[in-house]
Amino acid sequence: MTSSPSAAVLVLNYNGIDHLQTCLPTLERMDYSNAQLVVVDNGSRDGSADYVRSHHPAVRVIELERNRGFTGAYNAAIAAVSAEWVALLNNDTRVDPAW
Repeated sequence: MTSSPSAAVLVLNYNGIDHLQTCLPTLERMDYSNAQLVVVDNGSRDGSADYVRSHHPAVRVIELERNRGFTGAYNAAIAAVSAEWVALLNNDTRVDPAW
């Protein structure tokens, strides 16, 4: 039996701690075991990165020093992960466990 392809699920965030509080629990309930969850913090000043580290320790945080915009932040994050598949999500996304 072959294993599932590796996946990185990247969640772009900018001052969206309220969205992360709803988004991340849905991602943590995914039925896909070979996925790495990553929050790409795009220069937030609302404590988002610290929130993720303290409340969702299994989620990797890529903390950018300044807001690089949508494509700049995702390009930096894609370069920093190693996976066969990459999914790009906004921080207000909610997913079904089987998505």
